[in-house]
Amino acid sequence: MKIINISYDGASGVPVIKEPASALKNNTGTWRVFKPTIDSGRCVRCGKCWVFCPEGAIHVDDTDIWIDYDHCKGCGICVNECRFITAKREV
Repeated sequence: MKIINISYDGASGVPVIKEPASALKNNTGTWRVFKPTIDSGRCVRCGKCWVFCPEGAIHVDDTDIWIDYDHCKGCGICVNECRFITAKREV
């Protein structure tokens, strides 16, 4: 497979993320159209949403699970993977 490097500086005023899974270095939460919400009362903390989150915006510890909305892009992958996460359209 041949890998080519394509140069793109982005549109004026629009930031460009040049490496995958780099949301934690950038405030990408402002891009979000859909906001996921975890029903923490029903969540069993299996970590499936954490595993599938492409940006590492879901955090799980021994007692809690939460979404870092500064870095969540609202892609909806967690909603597809977990029945205890729902998404609402942000206005």
